[in-house]
Amino acid sequence: MTIESIRKHIFAPLKEFQIDFDVYVHTMTLDHPHQNERAKEPPTQLDPDAWKLLAPDYVTVETEADIDQNIGLSRYRTFPCPWKSRNYQTLDNVVRTLYSLQEVTLMVEQQQPEKQYDGVLSFCEARYRIQRTCPRMFLQATCWWHPSTQPQHVARQ
Repeated sequence: MTIESIRKHIFAPLKEFQIDFDVYVHTMTLDHPHQNERAKEPPTQLDPDAWKLLAPDYVTVETEADIDQNIGLSRYRTFPCPWKSRNYQTLDNVVRTLYSLQEVTLMVEQQQPEKQYDGVLSFCEARYRIQRTCPRMFLQATCWWHPSTQPQHVARQ
């Protein structure tokens, strides 16, 4: 299960090494079943409250329609979809993901200077199962780490 992999590979190592952390979530609700045609996923009704399993310290929930309007999604459709998805579905999802990362970044910045963080762990698709544990050396240094890529260091200030 997805939440168990997050608890095992992200939250447990942080707690094991006595690293204080906050969980920030930006998510959207859908008024239709989710379907990723490119990945050949069948239409699935997603639980609109699944994010609550993460027990976030800070959360923003928006509707997909509001996000699409806020970012002017149609502006990104001036060329054919690079993934050749029908109705720009994949491109739309990439743009929404970038928007979500921006919103989480703004949420973190709003907590400054009260909260001082030494690093950030980031993952976008919380519905996928994480299969690798964040290495200890990266938990004890300032870095960006995404479970599907190699860690990227960010210089200490």
